[in-house]
Amino acid sequence: MKTFHLRAAFIYRASTVILASVLFFGPAHAQERCKIDDKSLAQNAKYVEQHVMDVGDVPGHQIRIFQLHRTYPDDKANCEGLKRTESTAYMF
Repeated sequence: MKTFHLRAAFIYRASTVILASVLFFGPAHAQERCKIDDKSLAQNAKYVEQHVMDVGDVPGHQIRIFQLHRTYPDDKANCEGLKRTESTAYMF
């Protein structure tokens, strides 16, 4: 009877350690991300729209809002095998 309790305690401890390991190390693996190279040439970028507004508090103080469109004609595939073709950014 004593060996049954020892064996049950061992199985309980081992399963607890395995479960804790899965819960602890599982999310770290799921958070690995695919890195991309964010280089783009100026010749592949174009200002689509740009607005300038004088603020008026200090001479020369302006607010600019613009839309920048980029194309990536020779982009390398990332770790998922995907390539960028174009992007649009709005800057304030």
